[in-house]
Amino acid sequence: HSHDHHLHEAFHDTGADRHEVDEHLLASVSDAAALLKFYEEATDAEQRSLVIARLLEVDVPVGVETALDFLGGDPPLLFRLSTVDKLEEILGVTLDYHIDEPFASPANQRAASSLKAAVEEK
Repeated sequence: HSHDHHLHEAFHDTGADRHEVDEHLLASVSDAAALLKFYEEATDAEQRSLVIARLLEVDVPVGVETALDFLGGDPPLLFRLSTVDKLEEILGVTLDYHIDEPFASPANQRAASSLKAAVEEK
């Protein structure tokens, strides 16, 4: 299982339960399933947003789904911004996402719908 080996290497143990995602290693992972595993194991918004950025480069539909999951948890503003920026960059669309409002707000639900539509057109 070269897979598991890679996953193991990507996390540096800096504490009992603190897994740190290595950005350089992320850049070399082009398997969406492996990236999703990173996403699930990431312990903070910064790491999750890094994983999402990479996922969007590797597999747009999966990346978008993950980004919506992330935004749905209303992460800190900075990471909402970076995630929305990355989505716009990858999809070449302007999302009318209001980062200062919760994901559940009507404006953001519309943005989420238009995002899904943009992916289906790709």
